[in-house]
Amino acid sequence: MRGHEAKQVFPEIQLIQVPVVRVKADLNTCRNAGSEVVAVLSRKGRCERASIDEVYLDLTDAAEKNSGVDPKNMQNCRKDADHHDKLLACGTVIVAELRTQVLKETDFTCSAGIAHNKETAWRGKAARMLWHQHWCLVVEHCKRDHGEEVQGCLLPKSHGSEKTFPGPRALKTIASVQHWLNDLCEELAECLGSDLDQNKRIAQTLTLHARAYRSSDSDSQKNFSSKSCPLMYGTAKMQEDALNLFQTGLHEYLGSGNIKAQGGQNNGWRITGLSVSASKIVEIPSVSLKLFFHSIVSSNLFTFCFVHFIYLSGCILSFIV
Repeated sequence: MRGHEAKQVFPEIQLIQVPVVRVKADLNTCRNAGSEVVAVLSRKGRCERASIDEVYLDLTDAAEKNSGVDPKNMQNCRKDADHHDKLLACGTVIVAELRTQVLKETDFTCSAGIAHNKETAWRGKAARMLWHQHWCLVVEHCKRDHGEEVQGCLLPKSHGSEKTFPGPRALKTIASVQHWLNDLCEELAECLGSDLDQNKRIAQTLTLHARAYRSSDSDSQKNFSSKSCPLMYGTAKMQEDALNLFQTGLHEYLGSGNIKAQGGQNNGWRITGLSVSASKIVEIPSVSLKLFFHSIVSSNLFTFCFVHFIYLSGCILSFIV
């Protein structure tokens, strides 16, 4: 239900206007708030940040320290609980303390899924929603062995900016796509500039994602392939590269070269979503930039970390025990 529709049904409802920049939501406030929450959560274990509002937290060591408590003395814990059950119970206590501390220090609330591996911890709350809403529970993922460890990384692995164009707002011309790509690249450039100034990190890969369909094609669900290229800093260069990536992807999506350019109607394609992202982020070493870039070119090896977390009012925060 949209805001104006909610107002008609519930006139007394108080709606909060999200800050808007370039005709889209400004997420800088959320990014800054996310850093505050991560700072609190990371005190208890290895923290792996996944997005603006998501994180994995490995509480194994903290839970092990508390696992010596007799299950008989632990509320809601079976007397015959094994070591794994005790770890989960201890993790629950730690999570409750962390949630209280986050609320106290940041005024934000968070929720958590707790499990012995990342996959089931992440799916914990989603599974509960499926059960309550549809009386079903997907268990295949719970049967698998997800032994991937939580990687200590408090900074985001990538930066991105996106915009959706539902229904009649779908983009129909190269000119309109270019307009929005320019705006998205401007926002992305700002994020990269802040990361460079604050964390001395640079990104190396620019990726374009798009969602598209063809109104005259029975196979309207065909995917628009993502496209990537080396990232060159500078807003104008990013805008140029993003447009080139889009045109390459559109040629492949249509399966022909019949793409009408600036203005006018096209041959039936529509774009319902655009995003640009920067990944493969590495720290700038203390050596000279000349030596740094020479080593990257010669070795062609890039180091980066992968991340995941949801907090801020009404979120899914995944903790790992």
